[in-house]
Amino acid sequence: MDYTCVDNLNEVFSNYVRQIQNYLNQLDELSNNCLVVDPVRPTYRDVYRKIVIGEGMWLHVEVSRRGEAANVHLIGGDDSQRERLDQGLLKWDHDLMIYQNIMNIFDCIVLHSTLCLTHLSSRSPVCLPVCLSTHPIMSGVVSRSRLCMDRPCRAAPPPECAICLCYELADSAPPAALRQPKCGLHFHRSCLYQWLVMSAHKQPHQFAARGSCPNCGAVVSVEPHD
Repeated sequence: MDYTCVDNLNEVFSNYVRQIQNYLNQLDELSNNCLVVDPVRPTYRDVYRKIVIGEGMWLHVEVSRRGEAANVHLIGGDDSQRERLDQGLLKWDHDLMIYQNIMNIFDCIVLHSTLCLTHLSSRSPVCLPVCLSTHPIMSGVVSRSRLCMDRPCRAAPPPECAICLCYELADSAPPAALRQPKCGLHFHRSCLYQWLVMSAHKQPHQFAARGSCPNCGAVVSVEPHD
């Protein structure tokens, strides 16, 4: 096709965007409503999302150009959860968004990264990553922004590292976690150090690695050891 003017190019581009609009919408729903751990900064070029479903369990889902789910599989979890996914895929409702189907399969109330827990006696909010309606802390009345409880809250679990998604490292006692004040996420010192070194593609300056927080982009500097 010959493009004789800018209007022709604009028309072709607009038609292409309309053709993939469902693909764009599906990715937006997953990115905006789920805790996406991979890609770190999801874009429309990334056709997949790895989202947190529960403790030690993630769901990998790819989106076709037609906006349909593809290559949906669990990472972690037990046989009962995999069986639940298999049964859910057989009952997949193509009239619903991918995000809504995932909630239906895993009986989720919300898949967002955080819910706000408010202790009625203190009115002080504590934000924790939660997903499943069967999560031990999910007692009481749940909404997308607040979980109000009429009795004292259970102690909050130790924060997980936002890179390795674990609290304890396999070869050491629970390490001190670094908390980024801008985004509130925690990191193992060793995980964040290795992330910064690999991202910079060069040796750290004077043993300290410097770069951007993998979540919020804030400038951070980390030494390998205290």
